[in-house]
Amino acid sequence: MQSIGYLLVTFALAAPLCAQRREQYPPPPTAPSTSAAVAARVQEHIERASVLFREHKLNEALIEANEALRLDPNSPSAQAFMRLVTMAQQMADEPKPKAPGALQPPAVLTSPGEVRRQSHVVLEKDTLIILRLSADVSSDSRPEPAPRVQVFQDVKVGDLIVVAKGSPILYAIEKDSAGDETKPGSVVLSFGSVRSITGDEVRLVGMQGAVGDRWTAADAGECGMCVPIAYLLSHLLRGNPGQIKGGTLLYARVVRDIELDKPALEGLNRALVEYRAATPKNGLGKARLHFYTDKVTPSSQTQQINVGVSLGVGIRIDGTRAGSLNPPQYACAEIEPGLHLIKVGKQTFQLMLEGRKDYFLFIQFILGEAYTYTTDRYQSVGGTPISGSLRKPFGVDCWDEFAEGYPPR
Repeated sequence: MQSIGYLLVTFALAAPLCAQRREQYPPPPTAPSTSAAVAARVQEHIERASVLFREHKLNEALIEANEALRLDPNSPSAQAFMRLVTMAQQMADEPKPKAPGALQPPAVLTSPGEVRRQSHVVLEKDTLIILRLSADVSSDSRPEPAPRVQVFQDVKVGDLIVVAKGSPILYAIEKDSAGDETKPGSVVLSFGSVRSITGDEVRLVGMQGAVGDRWTAADAGECGMCVPIAYLLSHLLRGNPGQIKGGTLLYARVVRDIELDKPALEGLNRALVEYRAATPKNGLGKARLHFYTDKVTPSSQTQQINVGVSLGVGIRIDGTRAGSLNPPQYACAEIEPGLHLIKVGKQTFQLMLEGRKDYFLFIQFILGEAYTYTTDRYQSVGGTPISGSLRKPFGVDCWDEFAEGYPPR
């Protein structure tokens, strides 16, 4: 009995010391965290896979996704992307027509139009698709890498994404190099087609051109003797090239109605939403404000010349100056979620912003005044919007191709 009592006393005295030792030396984690270097390599493979997936090179995209999973089997974004590309590949391999003569279960009688509405989604003719030019393109004949033209924002039918942001556009470039200053250069982009997320070809119509400035006699001013000299120089000096700046927003429209398989779209949309939610993004948790402006109306331009001031609008966020925009610029800002005061020109908006959501403010100039409206996405505006910028810490690039994975916002 004495030995048992001795053991109990010893255990009672040693227990607190063991607990203290465990607190000082906690057990090693069961699953070591992924190093920053491995996480960066995983993200690189996912980004390459995203580009391949947008181009509907599914086998190559699957190889990149497999490599990302090999590096980090627990990566949520790699797992979600694998499900997305696997689903797309299965749909591509699936035979569309059913076996002839196959018996069908009896169904409730419905009209052919109703059956079609239940099984198909129609991307209608003349649907607007906003595009973005990745880099400058010029009429100069010097060699330059072909810029990318990509879809700027998701194209939706109802709540379903049909053509995803970042999808590449097939297009053609026509260039006419400049001669002398009386014959400026010109460049024209003609848009051809894009693919839906189900892989269907969507034919497009639209073009964007630019012509360099042309010399006229008015450029010589009121000096009488300057006119002949300037005329001679205009035939000796090289003319101005036509140029479209990188970051410019362009417009195309769908050529004809496109019927898309509704169940396939719904499945891909679910996988896409899951993948976007699992993929890290820049400014994690912040709300994004998109400011975009209309072209200057003739009445506003006349007033601008008469008054002698440049048209533009200042932007303040919670009383802090964020910058200004001139037509037809667009720019973006990211701020923390919550209630904010957004002042555009003379108008002030009190907005309750949610994290990881986008908000759009359209600025229109009428008779020299700026009027701002909230919209649910970018709308078609007059002219060709060009990329602007806002001050730090608010200003961000509106085009963050991998901010939410494939495809971003």
